[in-house]
Amino acid sequence: MLKRVLRKSQSVSRTMAPPSHEKVSAKRPYSDISPMAGPSKKAKSDIALTPKRKRTFIETWKTQFPWVRCVDDIMFCEVCREYPSIADHNSKLYEGVTGSKRIETLQLHEFSKYHLLCIQRKEVTEKGTGPMFVALKKQAENMDDQLKPMFNTAFYVVKQKLPFRSFEGLIELQEKNGIKMPTQYRNDKGCKAFVQAIAEVEKDRVSEDLKASRFFALMGAGSTDISVTEQENVYVRYVKDGLPATVH
Repeated sequence: MLKRVLRKSQSVSRTMAPPSHEKVSAKRPYSDISPMAGPSKKAKSDIALTPKRKRTFIETWKTQFPWVRCVDDIMFCEVCREYPSIADHNSKLYEGVTGSKRIETLQLHEFSKYHLLCIQRKEVTEKGTGPMFVALKKQAENMDDQLKPMFNTAFYVVKQKLPFRSFEGLIELQEKNGIKMPTQYRNDKGCKAFVQAIAEVEKDRVSEDLKASRFFALMGAGSTDISVTEQENVYVRYVKDGLPATVH
């Protein structure tokens, strides 16, 4: 009896035992592939070897910026190179841009101090007869009234310590209020160009005032703003036309 029970238990054990391991195919079934799996090494290498898009020169830029030229894939300012004694030799458009060409580079250069001085010299030299002078004059007539509110808006952005990104929204708001605004210079790059132009003019004005003043006082103060960023302010007080003036 005992022997029969032992044989029965062995038979049941063999029946319930797990099947022996089968040889696993080297090829994984489609269902085993996780949809969250990252790209393969080959895909990663293909991405790494993909060249970045090079921004090329656009001929229509010459309409908006009559002074820009592109020769042998080198973009440069023709007017600044024509007057090297006045131009800023460290300017990208004086040296020549050989890599990617961006319209933001032209926008920043258009309002730079030494470029404007070269434009003035060009106007005096040609006496209003050259083709570039005619193009610049026509452009100025169309843009002066429209650029004035943009300069004021850029000044407001800096005065209120707003980010340059807010410039575009303020321009759109003024358009809704019926003010005609140009289609270019509407982004943060345009705001930066306006601010740099304003800063250069103000810097020259204060410099001339200080040279003409016999005495002036200088004071510095530091503070930390809400973003825990240290702010340094420099105040200059002097006398202009018999009255005290303060700039910072």
